[in-house]
Amino acid sequence: MTLLKCAIGIDISKDKFDVCLSIIDDRQAVNVKAQSSFLNNKNGFVKFWTWTIKNAKKFNTPVTYLMEATGIYYEQLAWFLHIENAQVSVIIPNKAKKYKDALGLKSKNDSIDAKGLAQMSCEQNIVLWKPISKNLYNLRLVTRQLQNIGEQITVFKNQLHALRIGIYRDKVIEKMYENQINLFNKNKAVLENKVKDVIKNDPVLCSKFDKVCKIKGLGILSLANIVAETDGFAAFESASQLVSYAGYDIVENQSGKKSGKTKIS
Repeated sequence: MTLLKCAIGIDISKDKFDVCLSIIDDRQAVNVKAQSSFLNNKNGFVKFWTWTIKNAKKFNTPVTYLMEATGIYYEQLAWFLHIENAQVSVIIPNKAKKYKDALGLKSKNDSIDAKGLAQMSCEQNIVLWKPISKNLYNLRLVTRQLQNIGEQITVFKNQLHALRIGIYRDKVIEKMYENQINLFNKNKAVLENKVKDVIKNDPVLCSKFDKVCKIKGLGILSLANIVAETDGFAAFESASQLVSYAGYDIVENQSGKKSGKTKIS
């Protein structure tokens, strides 16, 4: 029996992360060799790295790491592993869920999720994770805050409208809402200028925006959201992959004589 790969699945949350170390051999058999849990902080990362060296060295085979993109909670560990020159991959949660469903894992907990990710990493050749640049990270922070402020403006405007058409009106409360909306609009303007500054001061981003903004109807702020959420298209090799990521790819439903409804995913 020859070992082909050693993989560690990582199920991460705000306070801790669960890990599972599995191996795959030349018979395509996947076996769990070790499991543990660590705190999601620097001390936890160091203990995890020590645990990995201790448990993986006996197999004398390359080690890969796989985790889900769980909010921002995965980022610090991914950076830690990247600095240690580890082969770490990050996938979106729904991809991991579909794989675990295919394995028949009906129950769900952190340990089971880590086991599923370890097996997925053993069996598949997954693209390695690349850290997002500082400017792209900053752009993502700003665009997400812009979106949040836009939603808050809508909420306050709706509430103000409801106050104004009520049977009894209170000018003091209405003035509070008006002031809050004005403050949101001022902050929104500041963030919109910040988006333009981030793009202007980054030659790579500036070049991308100059090319894509030629598309009619697509403005800087709309494109900024797309670029920020796709890491500047770094993870995509074709337009069809981007379409699929956005959920606008065509899903066919046909088998034999049956012809179901074709729709977007």
